[in-house]
Amino acid sequence: MTLPSQLKKLRHLSRELAADFGTRAARHDQERSLPLENYALLREAGLYGLAVPETYGGSGHGLGGWTIAGEELAQGCGSTALSFAGHVAATGMIMEDAGVDEEAKRRLARQVIDEGKLIALPDGQAGAPLLASRFPGGFRLYGKVTQATMWEAADCALLLARPDPGSTEEITLLVPTRGQGITVHDVWQALGLRAIRSQTITLDGVIVPDQMIVARHPVGSSAWALGAGTAAALGIGVGIHQLIRRVVAGGAPTADSERRLAQMACELEAARLALRHGALLHSERSPSAHRQFLTARYLTCLAVSNASRSAVSACGTRSLMQQLGLERLVRDAVTAISLTPDEDQLLYQIGKMEVGGMRRPTQGEESRYAAL
Repeated sequence: MTLPSQLKKLRHLSRELAADFGTRAARHDQERSLPLENYALLREAGLYGLAVPETYGGSGHGLGGWTIAGEELAQGCGSTALSFAGHVAATGMIMEDAGVDEEAKRRLARQVIDEGKLIALPDGQAGAPLLASRFPGGFRLYGKVTQATMWEAADCALLLARPDPGSTEEITLLVPTRGQGITVHDVWQALGLRAIRSQTITLDGVIVPDQMIVARHPVGSSAWALGAGTAAALGIGVGIHQLIRRVVAGGAPTADSERRLAQMACELEAARLALRHGALLHSERSPSAHRQFLTARYLTCLAVSNASRSAVSACGTRSLMQQLGLERLVRDAVTAISLTPDEDQLLYQIGKMEVGGMRRPTQGEESRYAAL
């Protein structure tokens, strides 16, 4: 696949950053520390505005650009790429939402480009959205947020809240990550991706001024939600493949090791093409983009899982040498593909679409399948 010159420059820049990230990845994994210097380098490189259109002062690379940059960055540090994917997805969601007014978009662009603010995109809010209690000039937020990746490093987080407990109305806000009423519960003790420090956050009367309201409706995009994290997960698998190639090439390759390498290469390439095709459909506003991203995520899970399992078999005990870093990559890979949605959840959703496309949907399913 031939890339335009701008995307080639983005790939080259991302590879340079990844090489630098790789010099600290093991330390951050061992210490379970946030890669703050990596976020600073991403800001200096202009990548905070990757998903911001050029009309607002960003680079305008969009989701297609991130599928390239995220894959490269993850080969240096999976934790940095996966956590930063939340920032990219949050800005992309807001900028592409037609219901977000121009002033809110310009304000966001100033925050991430001019002020260098980092945005967290938590994976979950425990149960219902946060409760927003109105006061003159803003809201006080109450509730709990789970799987808040990069919260301690970010300046704000994109969250949903409900102004009236008895209503279904929801608003989207940029909420400060530090201040009175915010408690961080250190619960992230996963096998891999230790440097993302995904936490549980309790909000007890946190003040959010009116100017931090993004929209009077939920802002979200399945394409960004699926595509951003999948690009980082794919990059971890590619990192495993590249490391195994070097180890095998430096020894005496066997027929089995060559076959396993070939299988890795084919499966990872299939996942890459599926992901980039999803980004293309998304840029064309195609209704089939969501289905394509589900497929890309599933193929990525398969490819990365198989690469992890075949790694030691492909190059023997040499792969277990500590300085190679394979052990960390495998732990990161297993953790990345276990995050929601996992393989079973993806197959369930794709299967429902398969069946829904062949029979008349029930009344409750009509709206769900309307966009297919």
